[in-house]
Amino acid sequence: MDVSRELSKTAPPEESPAPANVPEIVRIGSIPTNMTMDVDSDILEPVVKSQSFIRYVLDNKGLLHSNSKLIFSMTQNAHGNRFFPLGVGAMSLIERATLKVGTKEINSIQDWNHYQGYRSTFVSPENMKEREMFTTGRCLGYDFEYKNNASLESNTEADKYQIDVGRQAKVTYATVGTDSSETPLPSFMRLDKEAEFQINLSDLFPFLKMNQLPLYMIKEQISIELRLSPKNLYQRMSRPTGAPANAEVDINLDKCKMIADYIFYPTEVMEAYSRQNQNMTFTYMDYFLSKQGFSATTGTNVEQIRNIGGAGKIVTKAFVSLSRDSEDEDFLLNNFSSVSCSQALTFSGSLVGNLKYNGHFLYPIDRENNALHYHDVAQAEGSLPFVTRAEYSDENASDITGSKFESRIQTDSLTGKFFRQAYRLNRSERVNSRGIELFHTYKTLVTGSYTQRCWVESVKMANLSNGMMTIVDA
Repeated sequence: MDVSRELSKTAPPEESPAPANVPEIVRIGSIPTNMTMDVDSDILEPVVKSQSFIRYVLDNKGLLHSNSKLIFSMTQNAHGNRFFPLGVGAMSLIERATLKVGTKEINSIQDWNHYQGYRSTFVSPENMKEREMFTTGRCLGYDFEYKNNASLESNTEADKYQIDVGRQAKVTYATVGTDSSETPLPSFMRLDKEAEFQINLSDLFPFLKMNQLPLYMIKEQISIELRLSPKNLYQRMSRPTGAPANAEVDINLDKCKMIADYIFYPTEVMEAYSRQNQNMTFTYMDYFLSKQGFSATTGTNVEQIRNIGGAGKIVTKAFVSLSRDSEDEDFLLNNFSSVSCSQALTFSGSLVGNLKYNGHFLYPIDRENNALHYHDVAQAEGSLPFVTRAEYSDENASDITGSKFESRIQTDSLTGKFFRQAYRLNRSERVNSRGIELFHTYKTLVTGSYTQRCWVESVKMANLSNGMMTIVDA
């Protein structure tokens, strides 16, 4: 499929484009000249596919559009009432994503589905409801809860909020003055409908958020490798109450496709850029993971000090999540959450956290207030996460409705499930050989086993010289 369009933004006549190490046609954004751009879309089949691994190979032509899509669908079986975890949608299927040029890795993110659970909190609720629900399967939009009671009196007060998927709650009247309600998912999101969902390449690989890969200038094979989440861990899907437990749900491999959009400019323009820019350097962010397991017995009121890496790298930030291993398909978020300490035993100061690198603590006083933890996340990302106080730190839990969503009580699945911390390293220093040390003390953990994940964001550089790619740390 070919699509042509004109980019009408024109630079002033007296100005000429300044020479740049990276050509303008590779950068994300508008080009300061009138130029025809053609987009050729190919539907690629995986060269290797199984329930645990998928590999795609791209053609060395044009520029790879960053919003190219990966398509996924699940097989229809007797367990068709299942649905994707609400916080990550179809992204729950991918455990690790790798973008390779030859044998060199540009981006490779471990536990990508958990990482995306953090990124999804910065998607606005209206975007979740109106777009993401249909594309990726994420549906954590919210709305106020208005209900009529059994006496048919209208309730104009909304002191609670609930998940909003554009469906009317089913109300069951009990006695006068009381009722119970349940919100169902749209039917197309259920497993038995074999709906197709898509994931952007720019979500999989941070490199593509800032750059469009010049495939026609690369002489090596470009491939995308996906390691899929094990189906026997039951993290691919969530289930409503009453559905059979521990069902291994397969991906429909026949429907796994990649819609690759290749951008083309006039031949003479692309050839001129290739000749003039035979040596290009791309700067981008990459993430590496450090994780550790512990129990509530060994982790409560014990200062967890561990090295999370980063030695010799330029690190810009780190973010931490704590998932409870026992939370699985019986929860609306499945295991892709980050639990807070219980506020039943102590109301405030349930986590004491700090970072240490190059011989100095990031904060002179440890962060102990939940409001400060939330503030640090906003400062590190430059945007507020779209989660409430109850969802973040288990405070004011009564703000979340006790009504059900797909037979699951919303307070059980949402309260205190988005408690993530982020640390922005603000001294612009290269981390020394000792690396970064994370100091966390959880004061009131509920009984169970936990996995703490910490992703560290570092600066990397990709050099394209005479068609060959080299990857180095900045």
